Amino acid sequence: MNFGNLKTYIAAYINRDPDSFVRGSIDLLGLAINDAKRSALRRHNFTVLRSRGFVIAATTGTELAAITTLPISQYPTAPTMLVKKIESCWQFEATNLLKIRQIPFILESDLHNIIPMMEDSVTFPVSNPVTFKYRAYVRGTKLYVSGLQTNMELLVDVTLDLPDYVADGDSDFLSERYPDWFLFKALMQLNAYLKETERIQVSKALLDQAWDEIMQDDNERVGNHNSANSLE
Repeated sequence: MNFGNLKTYIAAYINRDPDSFVRGSIDLLGLAINDAKRSALRRHNFTVLRSRGFVIAATTGTELAAITTLPISQYPTAPTMLVKKIESCWQFEATNLLKIRQIPFILESDLHNIIPMMEDSVTFPVSNPVTFKYRAYVRGTKLYVSGLQTNMELLVDVTLDLPDYVADGDSDFLSERYPDWFLFKALMQLNAYLKETERIQVSKALLDQAWDEIMQDDNERVGNHNSANSLE
């Protein structure tokens, strides 16, 4: 289903017209559907949203919004990605985009525990043989890598975020695969916008069941992702 179909589906479930939830220029049902979407994305890192990106780690930190689908050093117009979370961070071989060495993630509060160590010969840059071992951490909306002497392009494994639905024709895997989650969660969210006399009874058991079905479906995708016949 697309965004418009979801609004029709949910309104029909309670015998209402979707337009009855419009207050001036504000579509309350649309707000509730996007609330339901954001709730699902906050609760779980979906397998289908796993991806690979590239970022130039600057010595002063780099905005997560600067992560691109291809190395910016080779493809200056590569599109950026909407990233929810960086899962891992790698030095890589630029010709074939092969991972060479993982840069561990740490909490920023643990930086003081890092002591200067000799870098081995396969790491780069090698201009300064004595430096901090590289460690990555996120502060606010920026990625930082400790020990950098100069900017370095990195490969990052990420979980993507998704934008809100805006136009009625907008859709994604969530709206297409899990309409029942949107039905029960959006109705629950909708109650926050309605007067007490307008509020709708929502079964928590049905909402929990809808979420369990999402988790089962995603777990099966994890199994396929890790299987020997996977293309990944």
